[in-house]
Amino acid sequence: MDIPILLAGPMIRRADCEKIYIWLATSEKLSIEAELTTIHTENESHIYHKIATFCESETICGGEFLYIYLIKVSPKEDKFPYDTLLGYNLSFKKENLTYDLSSFDLLNKDNPQSIVYGDLKYPTFYLPESSHSTILYGSCRKPHGKGKDTLAVADSTIQKNDINLRDRPSNLFLMGDQIYADDVAAPLFHVISKVSRLLTGNQTEQLQKLDERLAMPTHQSALQKINGRQYIMDNFCNFTSGNASNHLLQFSEYAAMYVMILGPALWKQNNLPSFAELLAENKLFFKTTDHSQHKKDLEKHRKRYDEQLEDLLSFIQTLSQVRRVLANTPTYMIFDDHDITDDWNLSWKWKENVSKTPLGKHVIANGITSYWLFQGWGNDPAAFNSTFFNRVSHYLYPSPTTTDVYNDWMDLVLNFQSWYFVAPTNPASLFLDTRTMRDYDINQKSTIIDKLIDWEIKPAQLIGKEAWYALSKRLYQSEWKKGEPLIIISPTPLYGVQFIEDFIKRYIYPLRFLNNDVLYNLDFEAWRYNGTGFNNFLQQIAAWDPKVCMILSGDVHYANAIRSQVEFKDRKTMTIHQFTSSPINNMSFPSITRSLIKSPLWISLMTKDKHVMNRCCDEHNNLLKTDDTKNMKWKEEIQYLTPLQGSLMETDNNLGQLTWNDSYVENKQLKYNGENTFEREYINKTK
Repeated sequence: MDIPILLAGPMIRRADCEKIYIWLATSEKLSIEAELTTIHTENESHIYHKIATFCESETICGGEFLYIYLIKVSPKEDKFPYDTLLGYNLSFKKENLTYDLSSFDLLNKDNPQSIVYGDLKYPTFYLPESSHSTILYGSCRKPHGKGKDTLAVADSTIQKNDINLRDRPSNLFLMGDQIYADDVAAPLFHVISKVSRLLTGNQTEQLQKLDERLAMPTHQSALQKINGRQYIMDNFCNFTSGNASNHLLQFSEYAAMYVMILGPALWKQNNLPSFAELLAENKLFFKTTDHSQHKKDLEKHRKRYDEQLEDLLSFIQTLSQVRRVLANTPTYMIFDDHDITDDWNLSWKWKENVSKTPLGKHVIANGITSYWLFQGWGNDPAAFNSTFFNRVSHYLYPSPTTTDVYNDWMDLVLNFQSWYFVAPTNPASLFLDTRTMRDYDINQKSTIIDKLIDWEIKPAQLIGKEAWYALSKRLYQSEWKKGEPLIIISPTPLYGVQFIEDFIKRYIYPLRFLNNDVLYNLDFEAWRYNGTGFNNFLQQIAAWDPKVCMILSGDVHYANAIRSQVEFKDRKTMTIHQFTSSPINNMSFPSITRSLIKSPLWISLMTKDKHVMNRCCDEHNNLLKTDDTKNMKWKEEIQYLTPLQGSLMETDNNLGQLTWNDSYVENKQLKYNGENTFEREYINKTK
């Protein structure tokens, strides 16, 4: 099989007036440089002026046919201009050959896979000055998710405003679950298996050296076949995902997943097979040989396969549009659990159980490594020093699991806690890491039961107290100053839907003592489930004292808008605006949450005349709905903001659009309305 040179990208990553980073992945080692131009439009004609720049490139080899680049472009004089359309091209050199993006037919506006908009010559972006910016944001993009991928809606938005910088999005925030490593569709698993071998030249990780049970023929067969990995993930990794039958394990599998969801480059060479074809090739795993049960399993697998295949085909249709969005919009990404595995670090008990399994740690380390290469590296490249770079690079060359190289890599990625960052947006955007900076309150045990049980499964502080110091330090090290407007990205919303969280906490959470599956199936990790963590969040915002505080969130598979007025014991007050947008492509809710949230009309009726809620925090960090605020640390009035049309919540696939200028904050949801069009649903406008 021939493999294309350009596997994924180009993608605009961190961008400010002093440096711009461009990410891409290729199948060959190349010398790559970027060229930037300013673009001005006069009398409907575009005028291009080349900018004198310095260009540096860093490369990591992830396999025999996988090279990942981060290209840094900086101006030779002055700074890159604000509020000016900037275009770029890439030149590629190998031996005596030289070519650019046009060589791949990506600059041809008549090509359906073009990465340019309108009649522009190049992919473009701009750097907004302090007065105005528009940010797209969302999370949860599952290839076989239900509905249409709303990143394609972002493409329509940019297409409509390609030279109109007032309305064109300036940035894209992806806030978690950019991949679903634990929930891989059967048809996609087949393709990933092929692509992962293609990228590595058929080299595979010797997983049996991590767990000798994997050398058994039964488990070897299960590893390679579709739907065969659930038992292995449950028992050899101590993972808790209920959809892990095709869980990613090797780095090459994670890498293949990213390549397949970031663009269309490899899809044309990997047609998805039918269920009958895979069955004939003995590619499917069945738990039992009992004839009657096998027949039932066969029909169940067939039905699920055909359903997933239909959803994947819909997803693939928009990949060219997705690549164009990423090529034309500075993009920042933070992980959530599905980027690694479901329930990642959910509780102290989960973390301890997985840490006891060499295979479990290995899978997590592979997931984190792939996250860094495909997402995290471009957020803030200066945060990763030469030690980090070298240890990851050395691991990615084939090496035995007993070597110092392997141990150094494992120690680095499993203990690294600087994934948070500040994006140079307008206003500045602080991205929180709510997965590796958790505090499990294990030092706050008092009773015998606390010591034996409760601390193991008690909801965590999503950001520990000590971690807030590190976040604050990073924020002040950026150009942000106390009292300026601030955007905070929390993958999980600070403010959820109160009556749903109350119901789960009051009636479902106590069942964890009977069955830990309750804990993992319903993900008890809302901020309010740990009062100490919630209080610390509010206290930290108060200490920063931003002029305007906006929290952007995803994760929960709905969109809504909330405003909270907080008054502290010393009478100091602050206002928080929270805008949640999710999912990008995954209209689904597990277990009881599905029935509670799926009907927006029912939620509207339930909350009629109750759009405002009052709450306080007592001296023990309990969040109470009470009028007795004598010993409170703070009290707040939470308002669920009502859109012009529809219910308080949007459960279709959606993408948030936040517009900011000095006088107002405006938030909208973008979603599909029909097959090829989109609508903007007005959510909230606040002065």
